[in-house]
Amino acid sequence: MAIEIFDRLHEFPPYDEDVRELGRPDPVDALTEAIRASDGLLVVTPEYNYSVPGVLKNAIDWVSRPPQTSPLKNKPAAIMSASTGISGGMRAQLHLRQTFVYTDTPAMLRPEIILPNAAPRFDATGRLVDEPTRALVTTFLEAFADWVRRFAPVAVACIAMLFVSACASGRGGGGSAPGAARPTTVPAPTPAPLTTGGPPSTFARTTADLKVSRLIDVREGLQKSALFRAATDVLATKYSVDVSDAKAGFLMTPWQASYSRGGMPDLRYRTRVIIRFVGEDWKQVLVRAEANWQRDDEWDVGVDNALLDDVANEVRAKLGKKPPA
Repeated sequence: MAIEIFDRLHEFPPYDEDVRELGRPDPVDALTEAIRASDGLLVVTPEYNYSVPGVLKNAIDWVSRPPQTSPLKNKPAAIMSASTGISGGMRAQLHLRQTFVYTDTPAMLRPEIILPNAAPRFDATGRLVDEPTRALVTTFLEAFADWVRRFAPVAVACIAMLFVSACASGRGGGGSAPGAARPTTVPAPTPAPLTTGGPPSTFARTTADLKVSRLIDVREGLQKSALFRAATDVLATKYSVDVSDAKAGFLMTPWQASYSRGGMPDLRYRTRVIIRFVGEDWKQVLVRAEANWQRDDEWDVGVDNALLDDVANEVRAKLGKKPPA
């Protein structure tokens, strides 16, 4: 496999149909023809605000026009994402796949590269040094080569749209290091299997509300606005907030792949946290730490006790009743 990296997305002007009719900018032509000449498309991206970076979406908007002659049509693709947080960019991937439905771009489903807490996996120069992650990337690229061969049997040469940010490499900005597009080679270590083993020891299978929740008495004298702000701070410090309703006193994180095995998240295990204030006067707050474990084609429903203890202790410290002196 030869991978040619395209790192000029920051040179694209905002997409405008009137501008396109006057003539396509040079960087747009360069990417369009690179994709057209390649056998596959590899997109590497962080996640911005629960979605893809605007620069990446803008590039796809340009290359997708006109739809009838776009090189994205029937071009086999794969997606990799990384994040400094625990989501690993999974929501960006979902939004990108939605865009690829319109462009008729077949994106590989398995295996996945969704890297949470990505920064420690790279050295100061941006080189991936974490061996389990390198092994997973190798497995991913081997599968991508097979995916591309379904559409171009004599392949494989790919164009990679690389959008590097502080999420992945520790560098800021909207592009990778300066320089022309360059071929790269891929190492081929034998990866360790990442699909063996059961759920973490902190997981307990249960549907009982009392076992997945902690009920905490709220400290006297705190207004509802202060209580909600404190609960938000608890979640925002370590997690992200997916649903937030200040009037109802309800907060919820998205489902997260929160269990690592061999240095990589095990996507069969997911957790989320729910904080809900109880009663009209909010004298109590309920903390839940729900967990699901995928077993074959079914999900075992339960609780992650370590996560529940961690969040409940933080909520109790911030807004719970103080013990008597």
